[in-house]
Amino acid sequence: MARYVIADEVWRRLDPDAGRMTRRGARRLAVSLLAVAVLAGAGLVLWSIGIVVPRLRAIEASGFLAQINPEERSFAYGVHIRNDGQVSVVVQAVGAEGPGLELTDARNLEGTLPTTLHPGEVIEIRLGYRVTDCTAVSTEDWPIPVRVKGPLGAHTVDVMPPTLRLPGEAPDETMWSGDRDPYGRSWQDALARQACAPPNA
Repeated sequence: MARYVIADEVWRRLDPDAGRMTRRGARRLAVSLLAVAVLAGAGLVLWSIGIVVPRLRAIEASGFLAQINPEERSFAYGVHIRNDGQVSVVVQAVGAEGPGLELTDARNLEGTLPTTLHPGEVIEIRLGYRVTDCTAVSTEDWPIPVRVKGPLGAHTVDVMPPTLRLPGEAPDETMWSGDRDPYGRSWQDALARQACAPPNA
């Protein structure tokens, strides 16, 4: 194998700092990393206060809950939506149709939508549904879409109502541990089952 010897003069001519980052380059890299960290932190703050995407959730509240009409195979459901963000939003529409369910009404207690929902406020929306196919209604959790207009434009935010119990399926005042009621059904499943029950059953 051939061996090559580099003369001392050649070594002296080589740049010992070759491949190293210059001070100017290091400063630019540090500034870039700082900018990325600042932008990420600002994004988290904007997200947490509901500017990027409005922060809405369905809550349990007293008042109107549901009305069942087995003769027409329909039901009305009151969902309470809270604005957990720190900016006001305009609620433009609530609800959607699903398998076996036709949306017939969606309004707040003061009339029709749109309406403004301020930080910390709760609005009650009454949804009306007609059951078109009792066997097609999903038994899975089904979030309710809320279409709102916030500071950065229009968004659709899904809120998940609490589960409901069917009459007679669980002892009264049954307590449980964890996040989900073991006797609870998804809201549309519980209400559709009652709407599909034979009248006077």
